[in-house]
Order: sequence, then C-alpha cells, then structure tokens
Amino acid sequence: MTPLLVVLMAIASPAERIDSLLHKASALQSQQQRRADLAIPLLLQARELSAALRDEHREAQALDQLGHAYWTTHQHERASAMFRRALVKSRACGDHDGEIDAVAGIGALHIDRGEYVEAQAFYRAVVDLGTRYNDAATRVRGLNGLAAMADNRGRSSDGARYARLALGELDAGVRTGKKFPSQAFFSVPYNLGKALSEQGDYAQASIYFERARAASERLGIITGVWHVLHETGEMYRAQGDLSTAVRYYQRALAQAHRVESLDPEAITLAALGATAEARGDFEAALDHYHEALWIFEKAELFGQMPRTLAMLSRVQFLMGDRAAARASLDRANALLSKMDQPLGTSMQKLESGRQKFETGDIAGAQTEYASALDAASKNNLDSFRASALLGLAEIARARRDIDLALRLYGEAADAIDATRARIPSIEQRAAFVSATHRIYEGWVDTLLDANLNERAFLVLERERSRNLLDAVVSQNFERPAAHALHDLVSSVQVDLTSPTLNAERRALLLGQLDDAERKLDLLQTSTKARPAFTADLLSLRHALRKDEAWIEYAERPNRVIAFLVTAGGLRVSQHAIGSLESRIEFFNDLLNSANSEEAIRPGIALSRDLLGDVLAHIPAARRLIVGAAGELAALPFDALPDLQNPSQPLLSRYEIAYAPSLTMLAEMRQRRTTSPRYDLLGVAPLAGDAIAATLPIYRSAALAPLPWSGREVDGVARLVGGRADELLGSSATEEAFKHVRLRDYKVIHLATHALLDPQFPSRSGIVFTRGSSNDDGWLQMREIYQLDLSGQLVVLSACQTAFGTVSSAEGMHSLARAFTYAGARAVVGTLWRVQDTAAAAIVQDMYSAISRGQSISAALRTAQLAAAGPRPYRNARDWAGWVATGDASARPDLHPPILLARTTEINVLLCISVLLISAALYRWRRST
Repeated sequence: MTPLLVVLMAIASPAERIDSLLHKASALQSQQQRRADLAIPLLLQARELSAALRDEHREAQALDQLGHAYWTTHQHERASAMFRRALVKSRACGDHDGEIDAVAGIGALHIDRGEYVEAQAFYRAVVDLGTRYNDAATRVRGLNGLAAMADNRGRSSDGARYARLALGELDAGVRTGKKFPSQAFFSVPYNLGKALSEQGDYAQASIYFERARAASERLGIITGVWHVLHETGEMYRAQGDLSTAVRYYQRALAQAHRVESLDPEAITLAALGATAEARGDFEAALDHYHEALWIFEKAELFGQMPRTLAMLSRVQFLMGDRAAARASLDRANALLSKMDQPLGTSMQKLESGRQKFETGDIAGAQTEYASALDAASKNNLDSFRASALLGLAEIARARRDIDLALRLYGEAADAIDATRARIPSIEQRAAFVSATHRIYEGWVDTLLDANLNERAFLVLERERSRNLLDAVVSQNFERPAAHALHDLVSSVQVDLTSPTLNAERRALLLGQLDDAERKLDLLQTSTKARPAFTADLLSLRHALRKDEAWIEYAERPNRVIAFLVTAGGLRVSQHAIGSLESRIEFFNDLLNSANSEEAIRPGIALSRDLLGDVLAHIPAARRLIVGAAGELAALPFDALPDLQNPSQPLLSRYEIAYAPSLTMLAEMRQRRTTSPRYDLLGVAPLAGDAIAATLPIYRSAALAPLPWSGREVDGVARLVGGRADELLGSSATEEAFKHVRLRDYKVIHLATHALLDPQFPSRSGIVFTRGSSNDDGWLQMREIYQLDLSGQLVVLSACQTAFGTVSSAEGMHSLARAFTYAGARAVVGTLWRVQDTAAAAIVQDMYSAISRGQSISAALRTAQLAAAGPRPYRNARDWAGWVATGDASARPDLHPPILLARTTEINVLLCISVLLISAALYRWRRST
C-alpha cells in the first residue's frame, strides 16, 4: 500500500476506506494491470472492515470481487465459497447486481470444472433474474453463459441457439439505447462463432469471430483477442491447413502470456500439440500435451482434460507405448463419467475404438465407434460423426459385410462433403479434401474388392471433381470490399520488402497479412447451391473423342490402381509398386540434369510398372489424357521411355495431356462461353534489363532479368496474327495486367519468373514489375483465382508453373491449376526450372504449330519433339518438363498470321500478273 493511500485512509471515514480498497482492487484486476494476486489482500481488508461495520452491501461487493480474484488465480474452492457468501449477502441487502454477479460467477466455476448440469442451472437462474428485473443486460449474460457452457461440452446446436438469442437481445437493446457491459460485445458473437465452427460452418463462424475480435481490440479485452486468434487456428487445423493454423496459435500464445489466468496458455499448447502430431512430430506433440495437462490440473480446469488426454493417448499409441495410451484413455473416461461432455466423449470413444481395432478387438471397437457416433450425431459434431462412420465402415469391411461398409463409407463421405461445402476459400477446401482423403480411399478400395469397378471409378471422380466443379458454379469475381483488402495485402507486402525490419515489426506485418488474407478468403464464400455429383460412366465416355484414352491413377501403399476409359468402356488394373515417391524424384532429377540420358533405365522401370498393363489395352489412340494424384502428379508421363522403343519417349508415339478429372474435362468441353474478341495478350515484365519487384521478406530468391522474354513475346505475336497486345518491361506491372479485360483474349502468354511457396501455397505467384507504391508486383494464387478468363489457352513460360503442393485427393495444386479455376480452358506450364532461350524456342515452335491448325497438345508435342531431336534424352531438361493441362484438345481459333496472309496476297497478285502478261503476249503474237 502506498504512503499516500495510508494517509488518506487514516483521515477517511470507514465507508470511504472500504470504497478505496474496492476501487484499488478493481483496478488491479483490470485488463490493463491483470494482478488479481495483489488485489486479494486489499479485498480481504475490505471484507473485514465491512463485516466489522455490519455493512452488508459493501461486504457483498468485497466477497464478489474476492470470488473473481480467486477464480482468476485458479483457487476454485475459495472462489466458490466467496461467490456463495456474496450471494447470501446480496440477497439479504437487496443488491440485485451483486446477486446476479455471484450467480454467474458460480456458473462459470462449474463450467471450468466440467460440472455442466450445475452450470446450466445457475445460468438459467441468471436468465430468470434478468426477466424478473426486466434487465436485458442480465438476460444476455445468462443466455451467453448457457451458450459458453454448451460450446464447452460439445453441444453446438444448443450453443448456437443460446448465442443467437443473446445476440438478438444485445443488438435490439443497443438499437433502443440500453447499456451493456463491454465484455458482452466480444463474448456473445464469439460464442456464436465457436458453436458454428464446431458444426463445421467455418464461413459463418469467421464472420462472428471477426466481430468479436473487432470488439476486443476496440475495448482492450486481451482475453478476447486470444480467444479469436486461437479459434481461428482451430478452424484452419480442422480444415487441414496446418501452416496457417500454427501461425495463429503462435500469435494466440503470445496473447496468452499477457493474461493472468493459465487456461489460455494451456489450451493453445494442447492445440500446438495436435498440430505437431498431424505433422508427424510426435515428440513435440507429447511435450505440448503433457505441459497442457499439468496446467489444467494445477488450475482445476477439469473440463479441458478429457480431450487433451484422448489426443495424448493417440500419440502414445502411435509411438508404441500401448500401456500409457490405455491409461490416458481410462483417465479421460473417469473424468467424463462425472460430466456430461459429448465433445470429450466423442474424442475418447473414437480413440478407444481405433486402438481396439488396431489390436484386433473388433467387437470392442464397434461398441466404442457406435458410442462416438451417437454422441456426435446428437450434438451436430459433423467431423466426429464422419470419423465414427469411417471406423464402423472399416469394421464392416474387415467382417466382409460389403453392403454395410459401402453404406457407411457413403454416409461418411456425405458428412465431410457437407462440411467442405461450407468452407469459404478454394485453398481451404483443397486442404480439407486432402485431410479427409482416407474416407474416399476406403470407399474406392471396398468397391474394387467387390468388383464394382464402375462405381469405384465414379467415387474417385467425385472426390477429384467436387472442388473444381463448385468453383466453376460459384465463382465470385471482385466485390468492392475485396479491392480494399487486396490493396492492404499489397501494401503490407511492400512493407515486408524493407531490409531494415526488426523482429517485432516483421511479426506485426505478417500477422496483418494473415488477417487480410483470411478476410479475402471469406469473400469467396458463395451462397449458391452446390450441384450434386451426377456424372455417370456413359456420359463421361462420350466426352472422349474416338482417338483419345483417359488414364486415371490412384496411389496406395506399395501399389497403384489404373482406371483406363475409352469410348469402348472401362478397364481397371492394379500393379504392385514400391518406393514410388523416391523413384519419381530420382527420374525427374536425372531428366533435369546434364546427365539426362541416365534417366532411361529408371524410366523404363517406371513405364513398365505404370503403363505395361495399360497401353496393351488401348486401341488406336492418338492422345492420352492422364489424371493423377499423389506423387504421380509430379511425373512427366511424356518423358517416360516407350516400352516398344526405349530410346524414344512416349511422346514420340502419343500426344499426352493432363486434367484434374474426367468429369472436369467433360465440363470444360460442354461449357459455353462467349468467344473472345482478340487473339493474344503477351506479357514479359522482365524483358530487356527490367528488374523484378522486390520480394517480401518471407521469400528469398535472386530474380535475374530475362532479356529473351521480350523477344519471345514479340515472336509469338508475329506467329499469332490478328490483334496482339503486349505488356513489356516497366509497363508490365501487376496493376496494368489486372486492369486489362482478360476475358477478351483467346490466348494469354506470360513470360516471366514464377516462385512457389511450399509452406504457404496460396502465396505462390508470378512476378511482375512494380507500378504504384502499393503495387507489390506479385500476382499470387489467391488473386489468380479471381481473374475473369474465358480464353482457350494460357501459357505460363516460367519456372515450375505446373508444379506445386501435391494432394493425394486432387493432384497438383499449382499456378497452372489456379488459372484453370479462373476459367482457362487449357494451360501450358512447366514442372521445373527452364532457361529463357530454351523456353523461347519451345513456345515459338508450339505457336507455329497452332497457327497451322494443330490442337494445343499436338502443338506442344511438335515443339517438344523438335527440341528433343534424334537423341531426345541427351537434352531432356529443355523439353521434358513442359505439360499441357485442362482441355488440351482445343484448337485456338486464331487469325492467320500476318506473314501468311501477306504471302498469300503476293502469290495471288503474281498469278494474276502472270495471267495478264500471258494474255498480252498471246494477243501480240496473234496480231503479228
């Protein structure tokens, strides 16, 4: 106590002394000071003085504040005693506010301890008190407490219902001028967002989280900022985007260290453990889980423990410590027996079922999965419901009950598709599909086991097509709000190019970048109904031309499944194959090296394993179209040795193209678009001596000028004819490119640098020069999705534009794929780095062939064979990395080249001249 306070209290009246103590204690517990431990001695003095004076009102206040101080410092028994004494005193002196605060405090304590029935009773009492006293703020507080209680136990439907009621009363009260505690403006929308997130409605949840965060920052509620950052990380983790999840968890952890109570830190540590586990870092996961559990137990936060114990058990089991894994599950079960927590129950039962299934206890596993399914279904926990259905499907398959297994796999797939449809952005939906791939994998394999090959193929097509089909149907072009956010992203990335950034400023800017990108993701949310998947094999076969064959691969451990579709039917083959990832990487490395002829031997082995059973059953076909996911998506099938003539690539016998799925190829071919007016837009930002835009600090790369790129674009323009517009050098800014009406061009040709970001794929992009101060000169994947394209061809003459993040579910997520999302019918790109002179030769020959009427795949083949020469594997790095994706059978309807047109005119004039001269000579001879 300060000397001044001692003096003042010596001359003040007893009531004034108590008020001074209460005021000082309240300040110590504020968001600014967060020192409840220092408040406790002052409150004990205030309580003693009030009791001595028999001042029940002030004693009730002191007791209530003591309850909050003990709660914050995790002394739950003392907190409960103080709240209950405060309740008695408040009722005795008619202090309604004190009575409400004490009842709510007791309810919150019960939530922390996992005593949900008791918590529900106290919060319902708060609602009743608000109704009795006609106090909207109290009703909102009670309803919000019920929402928090329901969210904590995993009853998301109840949580959403209570939170909507609370938010409705809050908004109505604000409109009529009623006053509410500042905490309500954060906690009410937050609890609604959390309930929606548990239901898998991530787009709507993000809207309410954003509202909660804005209120927290405006009002200085540190715990509110932590809550929203943590839950945003939880959403990204649930969708499979682990990199973004970690970034939000780390920011949440930094906020947690500013909070006096221990639970925020422990909750975020548990989440970081789950992320480490998903990445396969089991040691880090164990450390995080143990640290979180120690804090939960110390702070008596028993409601958080069952979930964390279930996650800990999973890691212990995976690391081979089955006794410890069982002990963790038993401990979780003992805690759950004392609380009604469907979320914890679902997690504990799922993990117990998985472990029993792995150890051969099929009957026990079925019981556990059935219990998890019941808990998840009753409480709208869709992701847990899908996991339980998957577990039951695998049990049915193990018991050879194929009909039941197929029904359960189908229900699980429907459950995850319902969640996927509510995910806002393309990138997040792709991550979610990859994370839930196991369901579709089991479904396909079960169908193949039952020789239901056609259904197996259609299930595979469903998984690989849904995201692309949804994007085509619900494509959203720039909304007004998006322009401001894009400007913000560009501005932040420009700031991130500064070489003098300190660590604190860098972290702040990266956080702002994450937040702006998340808001842009939300703007991709579509209200349009997603189309049902209705493709059938007959219609897909009809999408193929008579001289085409579709080959679709599915990878499994130590085997590959190949689906061959031709106009004549479907054939399925399976081949044992090991070490596929390393073999493909080795083959690609040799192709892209100075010793590329050494690729022939490993290439022959790959050809035999992947194509030996397939090519023998292909009728007279001219074009092979490949659909591949997993590591096969990185393999240039064009460059595989032809088994009939191993010194020559498969390209020497076939045109080869690639597509995400046969369903998507059929949709591209059926799509009706307006014909663009102009032939070519050629872009070469680094032509001559132009310098690339400086990259943000999170990317390090040396980007040299590309002097040949300008000549490349000029040469293409001469070959294409018609109207050809160019953006070269300093005029080729990102701003200038975006302001062009891109849908007016049949062909868009980009000759520049491209850079991949394996850690944050959505930040991969194409390099431009920088225009205005806010132009970052960096066209990233999230921006490409929003381009409005309707052309027949996009050519990405840059490094690795057809390479990217590999998905077991959907194949390669690359810059080329992003242009397909944006509406390009076909995209030509590269799997590895290319030299600008070699690239210029390839594209010149390709466009020359297109001008002669060849299709895109045929023209690229012509160019590749020309570059390959008689010994193609001697210089494979120059031609083998080029691929055509999408509908590469398209023939761009370009105007004839100006040179050809002029040549034709000269020839006609010469013929006419010859005829005229001949006629004149004939008349002269007659006359003489």
